[in-house]
Amino acid sequence: MLRIQAAGPTAGQFGSFVRNVDSHTSVELTGLSSTATHTAEILKSGNIDALIFPFEWADVVRTLEVSRGAPKPDPALIVVAERLSPPILVRSLACGFDGAVETQGDVDHAVQKIHKVVAGDWTLESEPSMAGLDLRRGLLARELIIEDINDRHIADLVGTGLTDDDIALVMGWSIQKVRNRIENLLATNELAYRTQLAVIRASLLKVPDFS
Repeated sequence: MLRIQAAGPTAGQFGSFVRNVDSHTSVELTGLSSTATHTAEILKSGNIDALIFPFEWADVVRTLEVSRGAPKPDPALIVVAERLSPPILVRSLACGFDGAVETQGDVDHAVQKIHKVVAGDWTLESEPSMAGLDLRRGLLARELIIEDINDRHIADLVGTGLTDDDIALVMGWSIQKVRNRIENLLATNELAYRTQLAVIRASLLKVPDFS
């Protein structure tokens, strides 16, 4: 029996999907948490096989994953959407999620896919639309390695979209010193582009509603 916890709104399309999943003979629905606080408690318990949630909750779940220090094995994190468009799949992969299912179509197919994700037989990289893309799993589901306060300032300023010239002006540094610090940050965090640094830093500044 597959133990699934749902997290998200109780009404609407996601709520209907959850009720359909709950009626499946191979699933034990452990509950539906409608707040981030309750979801965090469920994740820390380690008593579920999978957490399903709507794509709109991606930032909430990503933030919980970054901060929770989860027990092993982790539950599979599975995005639910009406249609799995390539942008949704890319975002899900960057957040470090394990799989994705559609609400449209047969619930049996969705549950079978969840089983495969939990078993490790299917990943987001398995989707045909992901083939050939140079993507790194979990790019956004991580903390930046910051060596000192100046590195934090640089990461913040890059995250706000400032150019090297603007950062040099703010910090009172030469352009070359700014570029050297950015290059060091990229190398330390195993990133290829400053855009990745900006996106990660900006995403870490988003604080979801934990009420």
